[in-house]
Amino acid sequence: MKPIPLLLLAALALSACNPNCTEAVYEDVKAAVAEELKSPSTASFPPLSKIKATGNQTKTLCTPTFTGYVDAQNKFGAIVRLDYVASAIRKTPDQPAKVYILKLEER
Repeated sequence: MKPIPLLLLAALALSACNPNCTEAVYEDVKAAVAEELKSPSTASFPPLSKIKATGNQTKTLCTPTFTGYVDAQNKFGAIVRLDYVASAIRKTPDQPAKVYILKLEER
């Protein structure tokens, strides 16, 4: 059995967020995006598997970026789809993530 180089292991560990970290932070992102909507209670987000989530993670730091969409009512009551890009930083698993909405616009 050949030893796996340490740098390769480190690269693999940082290539994607831990699914548990990403799932937890996605809830914080959905809440932050919903707050920016005209009618937050009507927000309908797709499951995590339907959006793009990329990022890095260490033992305590989780920094995913989400590119997705949300369906919600606009000020006239019509359902519209808005695209968003949001980055989040969660320093410890017991704290909520700090969410930065980089883009939120109607299609």
